[in-house]
Amino acid sequence: MHEFGNHSSRVPLFLVVSSIWLVKGGEHMNPETTSLQLVFEDGVDEFGEPVIYSRRFNTINVDASDEDIQVVASALASLSAGELSGVTRRNDYSLLPVEGN
Repeated sequence: MHEFGNHSSRVPLFLVVSSIWLVKGGEHMNPETTSLQLVFEDGVDEFGEPVIYSRRFNTINVDASDEDIQVVASALASLSAGELSGVTRRNDYSLLPVEGN
């Protein structure tokens, strides 16, 4: 079992980082937006399957480190009745020119 905050999990906790080093015209591309998704298990249904739900937090600071996001995820998970089973960071990039650039 893996301890994460005040929750223990049957499934190993993972942090999926979608930070891909994109290069456009020889320059490193910075993400335009970042979001955080927490996935929880909350018991089992009548068929014995786990009940899974998720919460997404948009408008995360694009400059936040993975470590900072993991600390925030732990703090948010401690407020939930469900058992944290996954944390995902999503960075979105625009591949088309942005007006004014």
